[in-house]
Parts: sequence; C-alpha cells; structure tokens
Amino acid sequence: MSRTRGMPGAFVVFDRERHRLAGDEIAGRKAELASSMVELQFSRVPDLRESLGAAGVEKSFRDADYNMQSLAEAIATGDPAAFGAYLAWLDGVLAAAGLKPAVLDVHLECMADTLSTYLPPDTGELAIEYVRAGREAVTAARTRAAR
Repeated sequence: MSRTRGMPGAFVVFDRERHRLAGDEIAGRKAELASSMVELQFSRVPDLRESLGAAGVEKSFRDADYNMQSLAEAIATGDPAAFGAYLAWLDGVLAAAGLKPAVLDVHLECMADTLSTYLPPDTGELAIEYVRAGREAVTAARTRAAR
C-alpha cells in the first residue's frame, strides 16, 4: 500500500487489489449506476429534462456512462488526479455549451449519492473519495479561471 498519487490533499491509501476490484465493479455496473444517477438528477432539478429536450436527455445518459467509466478507471489505477482533470475539462465543455456550473455540481452530488446507495459500503466510500477529490479539482479550476 502507498499514498495515492496525483492529488494534493488526497489521503486515499492505494491498495492495488482493493482499487482494482472497486474500479471493476463500477465499470461492470456503469450503465445501471449512470442511469440511476441521471434519474436522480432529473428528480432534483425537475425542469432540467424539459430544458434539455429529447436529444439532450439521451446525451445526459450517455455522458453519465462516460463519467462512470472515467471514475472506474481512475479508481482502478489509484489516480484521483486523472478523474479531477477529466471533471475540470468537462466543466469547461459544459460552460462552453452554455450550461451553468450548478449542472455539474448537482451531477456530482447525484453521483456520490448513487454510489453510496448502489455499491457495497467499502467500494462506495472509496468511490465517493474520488468524487470528492474531483469536485475539489473542479473548484480549483474554476478559481484559476476567475482570476
């Protein structure tokens, strides 16, 4: 075991087997997790589904699947910085598309809640640490961009 690499302040201890198994579980269940996450987001932001339209709703499910895959890969390799960099990039893409930062913020809250609900406690806790590190990376990127 070693301290996980990449993110300053990330104190997740890298246990290669634990991380690999958690990443594999998330990757194997990504469609279910992504679907649950997006439905939760639509329930929390009722006008979002209508504002996105049918094509946007379909894209939301596809993008959530990508987000779960990115999370799974970061966990499997013990690299929260990779997930943070991905989310910071995604935040910029969403901003360029005219979406408010709150869209990603709520999406990540729903991701954490979904992982907590649908995964075994040990895997869920590990995944939530990566989501937390990713949110910190997004906040840091937004702060740098505002300067």
